[in-house]
Amino acid sequence: MGIALILQTGRYYEVNMHQIGCPLCQKAESDFSRINEGINRAATLTEKASHARELIQKVDTLLKEHEKVERSLAEACRAVLNLRKKAAEMVLKLEKVKR
Repeated sequence: MGIALILQTGRYYEVNMHQIGCPLCQKAESDFSRINEGINRAATLTEKASHARELIQKVDTLLKEHEKVERSLAEACRAVLNLRKKAAEMVLKLEKVKR
């Protein structure tokens, strides 16, 4: 499973972590899929926010682990991980607005 990205150009991209070839991200992909499914299935923003917090924690852990990875590979992974984190942060912002 990949992550859909919409860049500032408006183009839609599907990024599969296995295509990047990073063993750290490949190992974490099943966790990301599980968390994303939780967000998508959640009925309320409060439920979604719980999963979003878990996603942010997972991303932060992986970002730390990437400090020891080959530079060009780590840059690609960090870009995708930061997009995941921004999406989760948007869920948390929506939850605050709805309170």
